[in-house]
Amino acid sequence: MYGLCLIDIVGRGAQMTIDTICKVYAAVTRDALFPWSGATGFGRVYNAANPIGKLASGSVDALVFTAVANTSAASSPASLTAPSVKLSPDNNLAIVLNSTIREVPLRWDVLVTDSAAVGSLFTTT
Repeated sequence: MYGLCLIDIVGRGAQMTIDTICKVYAAVTRDALFPWSGATGFGRVYNAANPIGKLASGSVDALVFTAVANTSAASSPASLTAPSVKLSPDNNLAIVLNSTIREVPLRWDVLVTDSAAVGSLFTTT
């Protein structure tokens, strides 16, 4: 009777990544490339507080995007906050270190944040 009909779909959650292009090579961009080694991260792969094998959920960062005032993007939403992100392991670490302004592409994996039995990837205001 059903043949090849789709009968139902099982909800398995969601997966989200955020792709950004940083225009300025600064300490924030540079240190984000080594997210597992804490505050003194540039070039360090691990340390005592962040050993190899540590789960990302134990050391997540927040990513906040705010719309520029008086633009078409300013009204809805005015901001987007992803409270649990980690730099994706498939980012390219080959960065040219020179004095020119460059584009540094970064991909962030967004983890689900559970609050009062509600799983969210991000919030908006």
